Amino acid sequence: MPVEGGFCGPTGSASIYLNRGEIVFDFSMPDGFRDANLSNLRVSLRSDGGWAVPPATAIYDWDAENWLTLESPQLGINDIDFADGLLNEDGKVRLRLSAQGNGGGCLYLGLGISGVK
Repeated sequence: MPVEGGFCGPTGSASIYLNRGEIVFDFSMPDGFRDANLSNLRVSLRSDGGWAVPPATAIYDWDAENWLTLESPQLGINDIDFADGLLNEDGKVRLRLSAQGNGGGCLYLGLGISGVK
């Protein structure tokens, strides 16, 4: 949980109030898509207000065991070319949001995929 922040939004949603600190979200790939040929991940960052600049956003590379920071994330859709290592063997994608006192309202995080099954 972030140093200054907490949960917000509807129960069960990937949403967070984040002013200072970081939060990590794990998204699980539906079973039927784990063997798909993925080409793109779409990270959706939305806010109910107060964010002039979105938080630093990173995706975990399971193979390299490190975080890959998105360059210039934006509120809205952020497309990421899929690469080996972004999806672990259990079908999880891990995203991290971090802020240093520049937070605003509630952030809503979503993840979409593109590919061929």
